[in-house]
Amino acid sequence: MAHPFGRLSDKVFRVKIKTPSPNFIPPTTNIFPHDGFFIMCTVEDQIDSYFYDAEFNEWTFFDNTTTGVHTSLIFEVPRDEFIGQDMTANCYSISDMLDQVGVPLCSQSVMIAKIMDALYYIANDPRNEAPAFMPVLLEITASQSEDITDFIQLLANEESVLWFGDDDETAVGENNEPRAMPTATFFVESLARVKLDHVPDGQSGCSICLEDFVVGDEVIHLPCMHMFHGDCVIKWLQNSNFCPLCRFQMPIDD
Repeated sequence: MAHPFGRLSDKVFRVKIKTPSPNFIPPTTNIFPHDGFFIMCTVEDQIDSYFYDAEFNEWTFFDNTTTGVHTSLIFEVPRDEFIGQDMTANCYSISDMLDQVGVPLCSQSVMIAKIMDALYYIANDPRNEAPAFMPVLLEITASQSEDITDFIQLLANEESVLWFGDDDETAVGENNEPRAMPTATFFVESLARVKLDHVPDGQSGCSICLEDFVVGDEVIHLPCMHMFHGDCVIKWLQNSNFCPLCRFQMPIDD
């Protein structure tokens, strides 16, 4: 995943814990149908982009992008290994699992407590009275904050974004409205391509080619947040510095 604009913070790890149906995860031979947890642990990276708004003296969220799941491991664990009477041993067992999926030790303490609480709750559910096969899905996100203030200021700079030439009549169309010009090369080359891991609500298709988005498509978000197929919007920007939907203006070459 490209990070063309900003400076990245250290990663912050978060976990979501889900309990899918036993039929959701195929049984294996090691513990099934004995008593224990079948844990699927997935990890994906996410970049949250922010810029500093000097007018309101605050940081403003701009966009986020994800890599999709890049690590997926399965752990088959007897019930007592994670929720036995020895709390220290339980913590070490969960820590070892987190180590294997790349969560650094400094980020584990809060996650261990959350996972342990969830496993206790699952194990004490009357439906999971021993012996029981207990599937658990741990969705871990490694988030980084990206400071794109410099990029946003570049877009807001009147000389770079709205420059059409003081005396350049060819840059003005009918009714004195700005005429479309090829988008600046540096700007086109800086746009990040992202593969869709889901189709966002309200953005079902590319308005340039009129084809639906599908998972796996390579897309580009313009600064106005409108999304298009990568190849489609690159061709568009070679001829126009306006967003096809909202006419957001992008920089042009001098």
